[in-house]
Amino acid sequence: MKIRLLLILALALAIPSLALADDMAGPYVYKTSIRINTQHYLVYYPTPTAKEPHYLTGSWAPKLSFNVQGPLDGGSQITVVFTKPSGATWLTKNLDTPEIGGDTFQSFSMDGIDMEKQAINLGGVFGIKILLSNALTGTKATLFTGKFTVTKFHYGSAPNEVNQADFWVNHDWNLPIGQLGFDEDPSNAEAPQMQVKMWFRGPLESENLAGYVFYNGKQITSTKTLGDVGLPVTIEPGTTRPDLTYNRAQFNFAGIAKGRFGDSANNYDAIWMLDKHPGAYEIKVLRNGKLARTAKFTVGDDGAVVDNGLGTSNKMGKGVMLIPVTTDLTQDDKASIANYRTLAYYGNPVTGFP
Repeated sequence: MKIRLLLILALALAIPSLALADDMAGPYVYKTSIRINTQHYLVYYPTPTAKEPHYLTGSWAPKLSFNVQGPLDGGSQITVVFTKPSGATWLTKNLDTPEIGGDTFQSFSMDGIDMEKQAINLGGVFGIKILLSNALTGTKATLFTGKFTVTKFHYGSAPNEVNQADFWVNHDWNLPIGQLGFDEDPSNAEAPQMQVKMWFRGPLESENLAGYVFYNGKQITSTKTLGDVGLPVTIEPGTTRPDLTYNRAQFNFAGIAKGRFGDSANNYDAIWMLDKHPGAYEIKVLRNGKLARTAKFTVGDDGAVVDNGLGTSNKMGKGVMLIPVTTDLTQDDKASIANYRTLAYYGNPVTGFP
C-alpha cells in the first residue's frame, strides 16, 4: 500500500539569488551536515578502569561528523559533549580546530575508534552539544544542541551470544530531507550541472535508482540519458542488518545547468539552461522501477529558483532552501516519518511546512 507523505527537499544552491540565510553570522553548525552513528564493539568494559571486559557483550561509542561555517579565529576550540539518557555527562572530546575565515567552512569528525573502554551498552535518548571556546578572546558559545535515539538489538544464536548486541541510530526523519544544488567543480564553472541528493532506507544499489526532470509536465532529461547516480554517504550499524542502513544518493543531472557563464566555443546545445526556461519543474525518482520520490520547484522570470523562505525561517545557514515534496516510502523497510518535523536534525524541529 502506497503511503503519500509530505517531505522536505533541502536545496543547497550555489547561485546568489538562492543564498538564503546569508545574514546568519558565523560561526555556526550546518544542521544538514550532522551525521551521528555508532562504533560497534564486541566487548563491554563495565568501568573505564576495569582490567578485563565482558566478552561477547556488545557496546558502542559515538561516531560524528559535521561542518562549521567560519570564521574560526586563532585559538578557537570545538568541543563535543555527549550525555546519557539520565542527563549525566558521558563523553567530552576536543576536536582539532584550525583557523578559518568567514568565507569558508570546516569539516569536523570523530570516528569512535579506540574508545572501547568508554563505550556503553545501553540504548535510549542521548544528548549532544557542540561547543566553541577561545581562551584568547574569552569566547564561550554553544553552536548546536540536539538529541538522538539509539536502539539496542540482539543478534547471534549461539549459547554464548546471549549478551551480544548492536546499536542503531534511527534516521527515518532524514528520509524527507534532500538537497538540490549545482556542481562546484571549477571545470564545470561555465555551465554548473544540477545535482540532487536524497536519502533512502534499506538495501540500495545505485544502478537501481534513476532520476527524471520534468518541465511544465514534459520530461526534459534524466540520469539515464545524461548523468549518473552515486551513493557517497552511508549510515549503517556494525552488523549485517541492511534494513537499518541509510544511503544518501546523489543524482547528477548532466543535462541541466544553472545557466551559461562564459564565452567558450562550446555552445552547450544538449544542455537545458534553467535561467532560460522559467516555469514549473518536477523531479521524479524511480527505485527498482517504482516511483519513490518527487519534488517540485519553480524558476521565476528572472531565471532563478523561486525562494519560499523556509531555509531562512528554519535557520539552515548560507545557501540552503527547503521545499515540500511528496513521496512513496513502500520500499524503505517500514520507515516511519510521521513525526519527522519534531525529530528532524536530531531534535531541532522544522516549521512552516504544509
